[in-house]
Amino acid sequence: MEKISVFTAAAMAAAAPAILASCSGTGDEYPEPEPMPSGEPTAEELVEFTALSLPDDLENLNIERSRNETGGLVYIATFSTSPQGAEMFCELGENFSAYRSPDPPEDPKWITQDFPEDTVDGYTTCTGSNLQEDSVARRALITFPDEDSAEVILEAERLNTR
Repeated sequence: MEKISVFTAAAMAAAAPAILASCSGTGDEYPEPEPMPSGEPTAEELVEFTALSLPDDLENLNIERSRNETGGLVYIATFSTSPQGAEMFCELGENFSAYRSPDPPEDPKWITQDFPEDTVDGYTTCTGSNLQEDSVARRALITFPDEDSAEVILEAERLNTR
């Protein structure tokens, strides 16, 4: 074992708290949130945030914008489309995987908990992160009120991690 001088040991001991303080925070800080866009949210803004293409036959688009508990932007959008439009919405989304289920999701990560119960063809859930901005988590739930239509709930949120 290499010996160090008393002076070196004292200098290291004195510097240790300053070095540790500069490397660690209190654990309560989150990155500064990005500015909240002004005006009403638009389809173009939603597409840019999620990196998802909306269906060509989209109808009744409603978009809400807010912040999550860490200050990250959150978008919740609902829209109607055809079953084919909903299928393509998930399939064409990069890093957006689809899962079929006879029951609505029970995952507590969903912001929305008011899922439609009337569906003639079960539920499709699509999930994945935006590969261009990996801190943006995306989830979509698709229901089929009848054989010719699909209702989509899309949630996307920036996870402001430490």
